[in-house]
Amino acid sequence: MIPGAVNGEQYRGFDTVPPQRVHDAALRDESKFLLDLYRESEEKSEQRYQDAMNLADAMAAMVLFAVTNAAIGYLGSTGQTMMSGFISWSDMYGQMLILLTLLVLVPLIARIWLSLPEDRIYHPELAKADRNS
Repeated sequence: MIPGAVNGEQYRGFDTVPPQRVHDAALRDESKFLLDLYRESEEKSEQRYQDAMNLADAMAAMVLFAVTNAAIGYLGSTGQTMMSGFISWSDMYGQMLILLTLLVLVPLIARIWLSLPEDRIYHPELAKADRNS
C-alpha cells in the first residue's frame, strides 16, 4: 500500500486524531486501553511503511536493471541484451512502452521514498476536545 492512500485506517474525519495525541492522553490518564490502541497503531503504521519501502525498492531495482541492460546493449556489447533485443524486435512501439513505463515508475518510486506515514486513530472524544480547544 502506498502511504497517504485513503483507506479506513487513514481516514481523516472529524473523529480522528494523530497517534501522538492518543499516546499523550494514555500517559495523562494512565489508560492501558489507550496505550494499547497507540501501540497497535504504531505497529500497523510501521508495517505499512516497510511494505511500501519494499515495493519501492523492488520497482527501483527493476528500473535500474532495465536501464543498465539497455545501455550495455547499445554501448558496445558485442551480444544482444534482453532490453536491446526487445527494443529491436518491437521497434518504435517498444521504445514508447519503455519510456511510458519509466515515466510512470520513476515518480511513483520517488513519491513512496519521500513520503512519511500519516496515520490517524478514531477517537471521537479526543477529537472533540481538540476542536473545542
